Amino acid sequence: MEVAVTEEDPLSRIERTAKDTIARYQRFRAGTDGLTATATSPDNAVEVTVTPAGALRDLKLNPKAKQYPLDKLAATILAAATAATTAAATKYQQESREFIGERELPHLDLDGIRTLLSDGRDV
Repeated sequence: MEVAVTEEDPLSRIERTAKDTIARYQRFRAGTDGLTATATSPDNAVEVTVTPAGALRDLKLNPKAKQYPLDKLAATILAAATAATTAAATKYQQESREFIGERELPHLDLDGIRTLLSDGRDV
């Protein structure tokens, strides 16, 4: 018994692949638009919210922060911002798995995320 195998037209295959890629990209964008993470200093004096690329979205200073010398306050803000950026970048990487693929993710560091996000959006 012979089974007829129909080969997909190359243009149809390209169109199908393009549509699939666009759909995956739309899901990726829906999951990453507005993505932020927040980190708080151990004593809750500072709370920082950033994007995966590290852009500051919110900074809250509790009254306790007024007691800090300026150099300690600056270091505390930077530490919270670094922790929040790491968390946001991790979330971004998790959302990226479907669109980018597993094999590329180990090379996706913070600079790689910034490059991916530099499509004209505010990051």
